[in-house]
Amino acid sequence: MPVPAAWRDYYLREWTAFILLRCVLVSAVFAWSGRTSPDVAATAEYAFYGSLIGLAIALVRLAAFRCPRCGRVYSVRLGAWPHGDRKPSSRHCLNCWLPKWADPRRVPGEVLDESDDW
Repeated sequence: MPVPAAWRDYYLREWTAFILLRCVLVSAVFAWSGRTSPDVAATAEYAFYGSLIGLAIALVRLAAFRCPRCGRVYSVRLGAWPHGDRKPSSRHCLNCWLPKWADPRRVPGEVLDESDDW
């Protein structure tokens, strides 16, 4: 089954944030561990701040991802919680309850099996 383009975009946003987080951590170790030369530490410090800015942008883009079905922000819900006992999670849209990675054209309006919601 082909993955819809929206989920490919979400996957790329997730991996971009993950890679930038690793860059922040590695450059912080090189910049402030005291085991590298001053030139390497200075370069790593610039890399740290650049990666940190990139990570902030990537996290905002990840949080602003729009649901392929309803078009609203996938992981942010404003207003009253309409889903009763269901817990908000990143595995479902918080507006229309579309499961993550599901084809929006094939998933029914209501998710029948809610036992996987933790």
